[in-house]
Amino acid sequence: MDLACKICCEPYTTWELHRPRSLPCGHSFCGVCATRLLADGKILCPVCQRRYKYQGIEEISINHDLEDVIERLAFVSVSRESVVANSNSATTGPKLHQGVCEEHGGYKVHYCLTHHIFICSDCALAYHLEADCRRVPIGKVLNDKKADLCKKMKSNMTYLQERCAQVKSFDNILKNSEIAIKTQIEGLQMKIKELKDHMNICETSASKYTHLITECEEWQKQTQFSISNINNITTFLELKNEIQLVDSSDQETQKWTKQVEDTLKQLSDVTEHLASPRKVYLSFSKKSCGTPLGMVVIEVNEEVPMLAKQFVHLCMGQTGNKYSGHSAIGVSEKGKSSERLYCMGYININNEPCNTKIFTDIENTGKVAHKPGLVLPNSDTGFRISTRTGFSKKWPGPAIGEVVYGMDVVKKIIEDDLVFESQSVHSQVTISESGLVIN
Repeated sequence: MDLACKICCEPYTTWELHRPRSLPCGHSFCGVCATRLLADGKILCPVCQRRYKYQGIEEISINHDLEDVIERLAFVSVSRESVVANSNSATTGPKLHQGVCEEHGGYKVHYCLTHHIFICSDCALAYHLEADCRRVPIGKVLNDKKADLCKKMKSNMTYLQERCAQVKSFDNILKNSEIAIKTQIEGLQMKIKELKDHMNICETSASKYTHLITECEEWQKQTQFSISNINNITTFLELKNEIQLVDSSDQETQKWTKQVEDTLKQLSDVTEHLASPRKVYLSFSKKSCGTPLGMVVIEVNEEVPMLAKQFVHLCMGQTGNKYSGHSAIGVSEKGKSSERLYCMGYININNEPCNTKIFTDIENTGKVAHKPGLVLPNSDTGFRISTRTGFSKKWPGPAIGEVVYGMDVVKKIIEDDLVFESQSVHSQVTISESGLVIN
């Protein structure tokens, strides 16, 4: 039931001008608008276009049912100001309008959806009848625009939330990359320091060796000179003196020879230390985006020469088989005392995952004690890195080596759920690079 006139959109009241008047067709209008519709003793319903004969406005019956509703609402109205505003709207004008019509002087309280313009009540009767146009109250236009604006703002808010989530994701990637790069820098700085120490040893040894070469050349000249003098000796006294010189020279030669041997041994030790594969590294990264996770340095156990040699060859890829590029990474017994990160198999010469056994001298030693950082072979072809202190009946030995750098990388891979329990095929981690650490 409409409580406002369909033409002027003003609320019905109980006083004469705006009392609801009803036509036989059932459509109601206020007294003011009904007076405007009455012409030459006839009235045309602007809703259904039916014509009725009336001599005056007083002949059009009052809609008493509607008037009773209005009176009851007046008594139970929550806001007294609202009632006052409605009763005075005829004199003060509607609160919501789009200005005054220049042609008729009335307030523009309608909107014609057909012509897309705001119109007054007289314009509605004169040019925008409901039979030809689709018009709505200005309040509905405002509510529709507010609804559209709210919808657009919610859409913008959703878009901003998505972009914010993407920025946060990129921020996390950058932070992880920064940590990984710092880890690699620390590893490179450690390598540079070791290389500088060995370079200093080489420079010192080379200086001594150059000095010995000079002395050797000088002794060769003196010996040649002595040989020439011996050929020119004519008396026993001269021969005796030359023998004394030769004995003295022989003592110096023995002393010099010992210095040469000591220096050569020192150079040999340095060369062997530089060439010996005592340490290898494994660089881990995310398989999907290649984001570095960090580097792990392992010191190889030289007490198991064949096993260590094969492990180093897989890290260096010398035999065509390699760990680099492999992503069969998983975690065993997560959260338990025997927790470890493992690599299952390797990449063969055809660049395919392979599980063919290569550690030929592995023997299962039974219940093996292990500690964080201990590296043992996988039961087939890979390796395992322990993260806790405990025992494992199924873990074969002996140990390949021990992690000396990057244990935090191993723990973070497990804690961030980048690998899964016994499901290495779903791993999010790959060994991006592996090789020899130059001591």
